Amino acid sequence: MLRKMSIIGICVSAFAIIMAFVSISYVGGAPPAIPDTAASRAVQDRIQHAYQVSAAVAHSFDLAALETVYVNDPRGGVLWDQWATLVRDVWQANGDPRLNDPNYVIGYLDYEQAYFGWWQQGVEQRERLHAQAAREQRDLTPAESRSLIDEAGRIAPARGDADARPATLIFLSITIDDDVAVAVVNDISRTMEYTLVHRDNTWFIAGARILRLHP
Repeated sequence: MLRKMSIIGICVSAFAIIMAFVSISYVGGAPPAIPDTAASRAVQDRIQHAYQVSAAVAHSFDLAALETVYVNDPRGGVLWDQWATLVRDVWQANGDPRLNDPNYVIGYLDYEQAYFGWWQQGVEQRERLHAQAAREQRDLTPAESRSLIDEAGRIAPARGDADARPATLIFLSITIDDDVAVAVVNDISRTMEYTLVHRDNTWFIAGARILRLHP
């Protein structure tokens, strides 16, 4: 079982539950903090695409797709402790050899893959138990229901909807310094700060911070 983790630490990827398509809007039009440049538009497009990819992965759990939008790169900054803890917990549960490499630096792609991997395991266990109960024409037993709760009291979210409703991203600011961009985005449930790095002729999300949770 995974150790207890901050709810904030988990919820950065929770947008994948409901956001399959994303539209971009601005408050009162494009704000001055959003440069009207090709690079700025490319950054916005990549963040929009990342939300779409994560939404699809929340349904299919095709973890390899995460590599198309997220990356491990030191320019993304230091990973939050609670996110790094999640990665180590998942690696320990899976016997991942990276856990014992003292020189390995956990990156943001590692976090996204670990989070969705943890989610996938919980979903598959729930679906397996419910399928068995349906075949036997019964409800889950108390023991089966308890098995879906880990020792920290968490239950993995349900599988994401393949036809999730559209959502809107509100870009509040974008700054670009050569091959590093920082974007502040309101995705309705949170205000997020994303750090993107330019490599292989495109932008990848290499870091994220939750600036505010919206009630």
